Amino acid sequence: MTGECSKRQLYDYKAVFESDMAVTEDGIMPMIDLGHDWEGFTGKLTVSHISYKDNVSEKQLSFNWAWNKEMPVFQDAASIYWGDSFTALPDTAWLQFCSDGIRTEYKTTHPSITVPKNLVSASFYVYRGLEAITNYNPNIGIAARFRISDEKTIRMNYASGSYGVYKFDIGNYTGTYSIIIVKANSNPDYNGYNSAVANYFHWTTETSYDFSFNFSLPPSVDINVDPNIKQYYQKSTDKPVAFRYKN
Repeated sequence: MTGECSKRQLYDYKAVFESDMAVTEDGIMPMIDLGHDWEGFTGKLTVSHISYKDNVSEKQLSFNWAWNKEMPVFQDAASIYWGDSFTALPDTAWLQFCSDGIRTEYKTTHPSITVPKNLVSASFYVYRGLEAITNYNPNIGIAARFRISDEKTIRMNYASGSYGVYKFDIGNYTGTYSIIIVKANSNPDYNGYNSAVANYFHWTTETSYDFSFNFSLPPSVDINVDPNIKQYYQKSTDKPVAFRYKN
């Protein structure tokens, strides 16, 4: 489910997948069921270990989700927040939407050339760095709001002038929101647990109203919106993950 941009980033940093587990007082346990989200929606937050050098811990948090039911995205949002005052590096933020696409136009110039009806997890939308951050709350979390549409198209060129035009499949796509966080460990012998949580916010009706994010301590996030329309915003169940400093 991880987006191609995030995969490339993890490869470049030689990061190692660490966890998609939750934590109890007894230690690590498999992810617990925190309830149900919308029909056709799944989501998970993962953490990958990049490095632990000079007592500085560096991790990548990746919130991955998928929709397999047509659901208009008027103005949805995603957030990630964490504990223990890790600092997010804004220029590492990625927000990406991938789809197999639906072919709407094509041309073949030779019988031996095939223009596929669908792509394989093609990237239709990619936002990097500050483009991928609507709200940055120092040492607590980040959030982004976005609109996507099935009017978005990409053109794929093939041999000898053949090509295909594909539109974004609003009923079957994936999204990824990721960020790298760092913190200096004041106690070199400490390798305790930390945690992070991701949420998805779904807007159920088309309006022109604006909203913002509200981060608070202990770490949490919600939206600031006119109370008269807040009923139209639905928040996913928490998507938690746990990790340690050194590994």
